[in-house]
Amino acid sequence: MLQEEAMLIPGTHTLKIGVSVIILAVAAFMWFWSNSDREYDAETAEALRGVIYRLRCNSCDHAFEMPAEDYLDDVGAEGVRCPKCGQYKAWRTGSASEVDPAQFREEMALLASIQEVSDAALTVQSEIDRVQDQISATEAAGNDASKLEELREELARLKARSTAIYARWEELARG
Repeated sequence: MLQEEAMLIPGTHTLKIGVSVIILAVAAFMWFWSNSDREYDAETAEALRGVIYRLRCNSCDHAFEMPAEDYLDDVGAEGVRCPKCGQYKAWRTGSASEVDPAQFREEMALLASIQEVSDAALTVQSEIDRVQDQISATEAAGNDASKLEELREELARLKARSTAIYARWEELARG
């Protein structure tokens, strides 16, 4: 009986080799598939080259700018290191080309009630709608690039003001 157990079953080597080849093929496919993530990361880094982010430290309220590539490399669970206070509490507030809602802080501090904030929100929304309509009309005409750029800048300013209004609303609602 021991001799029978010791005998090799015909075709088992072929089966083992076939299974090994399949496992190797699956591993190669998985490696190739994970490489596409690296390619995507490289494309993302290329797309962000030259983009500057605006950041604000939650600890000391210091605002500063940082290249997008550096931000993505440095950002952690607690943020980016603030150059002023040294704490890892800085977060992206937008692109440097955008308008900073913090510039409206003093104006928003004058809004003393939820009703005043609500009225201001409705007013700024109507202004946003008006500018968006002008942008659409200018794009349809297609002949005034400088006017279009001016309207887009105004829209960015209005959106930042709207963000500041809603931040003030939250402050008042919390008491």
